[in-house]
Amino acid sequence: MYSIDSKEKVIALGCNDGIVKIVDAFNGTPIKIYQVLKKNVVCVRFNPTGSFIAVCNNKGEVRVIAYSE
Repeated sequence: MYSIDSKEKVIALGCNDGIVKIVDAFNGTPIKIYQVLKKNVVCVRFNPTGSFIAVCNNKGEVRVIAYSE
């Protein structure tokens, strides 16, 4: 599960353990790591402006992360 921001600079990767990693889109260097949910992240999406990331799991829990470069 991943999402690329609108400027195509960073990628948000959702991991099975509930962590969302923000990495550089060009070289994969980790930028930020968020512990968002307990486990089973199934969806990660940037909003159109790239200022928020929505994360959900297979239990229907949804979290929103404020993101700034």
